[in-house]
Amino acid sequence: MRTRFVMIVAVIILGHLWIPASSQAAEIAGVWESDWGMVTLVTGPAPDKRTLTVAGYYFRAKNQTGIIREGTFDPATGVLEFKLDEPWWSNETKGTAKLTLGADGKQLKGPYGKVNKDNVTDDGEVTFTRIRNGEWRADDISDLWDTPWGYMTLKTAPGPNRDFIRVSGTYVSNTGPNRRGLITGLGNVKTGIYSLVLAEPWWENDTKGPTTWTLSADGNRLQGPYLKLNKDNERDEGIVTLVRLRGPGFETRLASIIAEAGIRVDTPGAAVVIFEHGRVLFQKTYGLANVEAKTPITPKTTFELASCSKHITGAAILRLAEQGKLKLDDDIRTYLPEMPVYDEKNPIRIEHLARHTSGLPDFNSFPEFTGKDPAFFTNEDVLGQYAKNQKEFPLLAETGKEWRYSNSGFVMLALIVERASKKSYADFLKSEFFEPLGMKTATVNNRPDSRPSEPALGYSREKDKYNAVWGPAAITHQRDLTAGDGSVWASLEDLARWNEGWRQGKIIGPDMMKQAFVSATYGDNVTNNYCYGWGCDFDNAKLTRMQHNGSYGGFMSIVDRDLVTDRTLVILTNMATLDMDVIVRLCREHPLGSR
Repeated sequence: MRTRFVMIVAVIILGHLWIPASSQAAEIAGVWESDWGMVTLVTGPAPDKRTLTVAGYYFRAKNQTGIIREGTFDPATGVLEFKLDEPWWSNETKGTAKLTLGADGKQLKGPYGKVNKDNVTDDGEVTFTRIRNGEWRADDISDLWDTPWGYMTLKTAPGPNRDFIRVSGTYVSNTGPNRRGLITGLGNVKTGIYSLVLAEPWWENDTKGPTTWTLSADGNRLQGPYLKLNKDNERDEGIVTLVRLRGPGFETRLASIIAEAGIRVDTPGAAVVIFEHGRVLFQKTYGLANVEAKTPITPKTTFELASCSKHITGAAILRLAEQGKLKLDDDIRTYLPEMPVYDEKNPIRIEHLARHTSGLPDFNSFPEFTGKDPAFFTNEDVLGQYAKNQKEFPLLAETGKEWRYSNSGFVMLALIVERASKKSYADFLKSEFFEPLGMKTATVNNRPDSRPSEPALGYSREKDKYNAVWGPAAITHQRDLTAGDGSVWASLEDLARWNEGWRQGKIIGPDMMKQAFVSATYGDNVTNNYCYGWGCDFDNAKLTRMQHNGSYGGFMSIVDRDLVTDRTLVILTNMATLDMDVIVRLCREHPLGSR
């Protein structure tokens, strides 16, 4: 998602952070802890020369960065007022806040109000607590850093005074060979905020732009907004995160990523395996499956795959197509006659569900509802909501015209699997895939008595406390027992056999692979490379990569298959702070054979 940072960029261009000299307490530029996550505030002079303009952002979780905009701070009264956006929500949450700085300058506290397009409100009080300057390591960023743009090397030198250091660096762009980006600017040692300029000289239209980064308290992460502009006034803007890579080899760098996520021997953890040509090239587990029981994670520990289950649902649909029990262009009402007729001339087809172009609203956005059993709800209950409420839940877009990621689509696919096969979704996966491939502990968590083998629990973190928020239904008694969009549980050992099944053509035959795993289009000829639960890359129409990730209830997972190098990476974690994308890039770029 790209977001505008007009005020932030204006402050960056000043080349420094303007702070009033009248009062130490009035210096609000810097980094604060809050219930919303780590907050970064930057300030600049206002036209009235009495107040300050304020902008910033707060990092709540991966891909969840809130925007603070149009803020004003009055040093005389200590009152900070601002507007906020939380753009990760599909219903565009916005709000306002009015905070007052305490006399000691250590806290900003006050009321806030948020509202979304559906007029759902969230009101309360929030407290920003200043992170002490002494916790920053702003003069110690000389190192190798991972970024979405490529690996970056930063160096520092003394600045114009004791509060600032000079920063320079380069990054090898992952957009192509012989492309080297440049970084220059200043870092504020007091606040841990870096005001920098980046340049990408390989572009003919001379791309440059400002960026502001904040260093995390442990010195392992830099994050902040950037803006790239070229001579044609084309712009690329957003938030970038840099993660420090410590050590010279793959395993030590992976260990630094694991440590940066807060994973230790006594916390929730992760399991990582890399296969090459069907053999285990690297495998390691970290931390605990169950913090209370102090159960360590092993290759046999099963995890909730969350949305990574979608490619297993997609495989089930393709297997049924191979068996002649359905066609990929079938109207879904052939199997789900309860579904409303949204458009007789343009019905939703199986292919639309499998490529996220159905237009169906996501059931997770529905008002809370109960199933036939008030203790939980299932796929059939979700289907019933669509059947009863076409007017309340119309299509979000004309079928086939827009790409919208939809959990509902894969819940419907799981129901189609059941009705076309005349087996339960769980039994079909077991008989067609899990048992033949030797996936001994893979199962589906969609019954109140579901209890996977050696399960992990998913955790949220509140300071140094870990709270179990998700797990097998028989243990955590959750209400949501839907499946198809998630709810497959599996271990590293299970996914090793699943990967081998793909390699050997035991899951989908070559003819169906050619039919299903192709680039498609939607709308005005927009490319769609999402194929039956996999995000795919193609090179001259040849399939080169298949990947999907998942995240739910403290669990995260990813399966990344590189068909060119025949290398597969699997990450399973019950600690949602782990940045899996950094590990994916490390696996792709590092020569593991010499680790």
